[in-house]
Amino acid sequence: MEERGALPIHGRIHHVATVVSDLDAAVRFHTDVLGLPLEQIADVPSQEVRIAFLTAGDSKIELVAPTNSTSGVARFLASKGEGFHHLCLEVADIDAELQRLAAMGIQDRKSTRLNSSHT
Repeated sequence: MEERGALPIHGRIHHVATVVSDLDAAVRFHTDVLGLPLEQIADVPSQEVRIAFLTAGDSKIELVAPTNSTSGVARFLASKGEGFHHLCLEVADIDAELQRLAAMGIQDRKSTRLNSSHT
């Protein structure tokens, strides 16, 4: 039974994102050293990043690299260095979840979200 206010995740962590300065080197490490299969590499111009997804069991690892020195990810990298950026939990209805969280006083930090082909 779900607790009141609990996030209704549906069975898994979709992905864990790590910010990296060199996407190609990070992909080589994850594929050659860790043996993780590369799923895709994509440019996401709206976020000013290049991303790579690697499969890790039922979940994924997302590597995120800025494409310029002024993007939000570039500022994150400059202030915090490479490392953990975010955790994505799979939910059945993202819009309903954002409404539920907003009703609890939790605001969506971004006015735009990546479409499901990038998450």
